[in-house]
Parts: sequence; structure tokens; C-alpha cells
Amino acid sequence: MQLYEKLRAYRMANGITQTHVANIMRMSVKKLNAIEKGRQKLSADMFLEICKDGLKVDPAVFFA
Repeated sequence: MQLYEKLRAYRMANGITQTHVANIMRMSVKKLNAIEKGRQKLSADMFLEICKDGLKVDPAVFFA
């Protein structure tokens, strides 16, 4: 499973909407959706920001 797929799966499993994460991140839902579907490159910085700010989770969770 790709990292962007893990982000989406985690978000959905925890009942967090894309709108909620996008609002916290001050990005469009369209951009977040593109990241989660692998249509937009997920940089290391963006990954960390989504984890820490948007999902409130330790990034290490995705590498266990």
C-alpha cells in the first residue's frame, strides 16, 4: 500500500472528513483528494504537515 493510500485509509477509518483536514490545512478539498489518490505528488513536508496538523497523528504510525 502506498503512503498516500495509508493516509486516506487512516482518515476514513477514524471518521475524519477530507473537508475537516483541508480546512485545518488551509488547502482545497480538491488538492487533498488529489494527494490521497496519488494524482498529486506527496512531499515529505506535506506528509508531515497532514499527519501532525490535519490528522493529529504521529507520522511513525504509517511505517509500523
